[in-house]
Amino acid sequence: MSDDPNAEPGSPETDAWASLGETWRAGGSEPLAAVDSAEIARRARRFAGKIRLRNAGEWAACGVLIAVGAVRAVQEAAWPSKLSDLGLIAVALWVGGTIAARGRNLPAPSPAATTAEVLAHERAQLERQRVLLLGVRRWYLGPSLAWVVLTVIVRVLETSGLARRYALIGGAGTLLVTGIVFVVVDRLNARAARDLARKLSQLG
Repeated sequence: MSDDPNAEPGSPETDAWASLGETWRAGGSEPLAAVDSAEIARRARRFAGKIRLRNAGEWAACGVLIAVGAVRAVQEAAWPSKLSDLGLIAVALWVGGTIAARGRNLPAPSPAATTAEVLAHERAQLERQRVLLLGVRRWYLGPSLAWVVLTVIVRVLETSGLARRYALIGGAGTLLVTGIVFVVVDRLNARAARDLARKLSQLG
């Protein structure tokens, strides 16, 4: 989500953020006037563009899941399977709605905004996305895992005899792979949140 999450200390971008933080903490009109407002605005637009692109991708994925769940729910005759499909729709709506409510860009400052106002907007943007990333377990991973567990249970209940044994083995494998993927996703989001926290700290 950041301009360069992998930027190392001492890199040009990291140094620029640190310099910005020193200027912000120093206060006063003269230090703020020395800040390149155009560069701040350019970086803010770049960050906002990445957020828009991410959100568009997430909403597109949610739309596909909702469509798939709706089609399968209509085609399925058994209610347990319908319940799984409806659960998929619910999760997609929840994730997409959370991003719409908490992950969209904040309104950009007016062209006449002062440097301090532009910096304040940039800080608010970073903090908003950091909070979203920190809550990924609650609004994304948790609901998604609940749907996977529900789907496994439904598949097991719909079988019997030897087929149920295979369904149990397949379900266990599905839960294992899902758990590994979710741990990776969780760690990546935590890393991105730390990167945003670092930039916030440098801003003061």
